[in-house]
Amino acid sequence: MNVLVLYSPLPDERPESSAAYEYSKRLSNIFHQNGDGGEILCKDIAIHRLSMDSLNFTNKKSNDYEASQFLRVFIILSCSADGSVDRTVRKLVRSLKNDAKTEKMRENSLEDQSVSPKTMGRIAIVLLGHARCDNSAQQMKDTIFNIGRKLYQCLLQKLNSSKTDSGEKNWHIEDRLETQVELEGPDTPDGFDEWVKKSMLRHQ
Repeated sequence: MNVLVLYSPLPDERPESSAAYEYSKRLSNIFHQNGDGGEILCKDIAIHRLSMDSLNFTNKKSNDYEASQFLRVFIILSCSADGSVDRTVRKLVRSLKNDAKTEKMRENSLEDQSVSPKTMGRIAIVLLGHARCDNSAQQMKDTIFNIGRKLYQCLLQKLNSSKTDSGEKNWHIEDRLETQVELEGPDTPDGFDEWVKKSMLRHQ
C-alpha cells in the first residue's frame, strides 16, 4: 500500500513546526509498524504540504500509472479558533465546487451504463481544531471546522460520483476526524492514533 499525506498549516504558520506537519509525521510512524510494534505495514509514505496541484491525481483514470501510485491519501488541515485556514484550502474549495458541477454533468452521461463500479483509492480527512478552552471548542466548533467541512463535502460530491469511461470509480472519500489538538493529545482514547489504526486495519 502506498500512502500520501497532504498537510496544511495555520495561516502564517511555519510549515515545519506546525501541528499539521507533526501529525503527518505521527501518521507515518503509525503506518510504519502495526499496532503491536511489529512488522512494517507500509514502506512508501510521502508527506507534502497541500498545494493547488496536490489533488490533480484525482482527475486521472484508474489505469493511469501516475494516479495509481497512491492507494491511500490522508489530508490533514489545521483550523484556527476563528475558523481561519491556509488560503490554499479556500482556493481548493472554490476550485472543487466548479469541478463538481462538471463532474455531475459527466456522471449523468454515464448513468445508463451497467458496469459495476470499483474503487481505485481512498481519501480520508483530518481537521485539527485550535480552540484553547473546552467552552470555545464546543460553542465554536461549527465555525472552527467550517472550511474543512466544506472541503470534505466538495471532495465527497466530486470523487464519490467520479467515474472513468468504463464506469469504474476512481476514488472514494470516506473518513473525517475532527479533533482539538490544543486540548487533547493524539493518543487519547478515540483520538487521532486510534482513528489512524482503525483506518489502517480496514484497508490492509
